[in-house]
Amino acid sequence: MELILGILLIIAPIWITAVYLPNWWAAALQFIMGGIIVAIIVVGVLLLILGISDIKG
Repeated sequence: MELILGILLIIAPIWITAVYLPNWWAAALQFIMGGIIVAIIVVGVLLLILGISDIKG
């Protein structure tokens, strides 16, 4: 049952966006690219904090 539901939850949104919202893919790609930039900045801040903590310790 879970396998069928999982497949349905993967295929249905892809099919719906491909048929009804063809411009959705461009917006999703922009969102992902923005998320990657934010993730890189967050990792940089965390590494900076860890580096300062190591210097203090």
